[in-house]
Amino acid sequence: MCSSDLKALGSMPGFLHVASGEIFRQLSRFGQLGKQVSSYTNEGKLVPDELTVDIWRNHMTVMLKDGIFNPAEQVIILDGIPRTFRQTQLLQQDIEVLRVFFLKLKDEEALRRMKARAAKEKRVDDGSDAVMRGRLETFYRETRETLDGYDGSLIEEVDATG
Repeated sequence: MCSSDLKALGSMPGFLHVASGEIFRQLSRFGQLGKQVSSYTNEGKLVPDELTVDIWRNHMTVMLKDGIFNPAEQVIILDGIPRTFRQTQLLQQDIEVLRVFFLKLKDEEALRRMKARAAKEKRVDDGSDAVMRGRLETFYRETRETLDGYDGSLIEEVDATG
């Protein structure tokens, strides 16, 4: 199951796919939040936890208000959030975690996919090898801590190769 699979699942009745990366890219580059996010992502850094969760909460509030999300009828498929243990703590009041899918790839495959996505989507934030390797290192360091914050029975490891 990869991000595109999550997106497809999120389009099915009863589910809604919400990707933090898409939320960040929807922010105006000229607005205050967009500038803040860009200042981190352009350097290959993760957006700070509190800012990430605040932006996510604001996005979900708009989705509720606009009738795009109905919590009585839909399950949210989160993609890219929570990414750190701190985010899991901050989101505890907002969500009930039913399942955690941990998508695993070999480094070379992950880098190849990131490069292809960066080229296809013209994403400057994923453009260089140094940025991508830095993101992978951060991902591995923080992911283990994040996964340790959940009951092991909720975690499903998925080989994302292919």
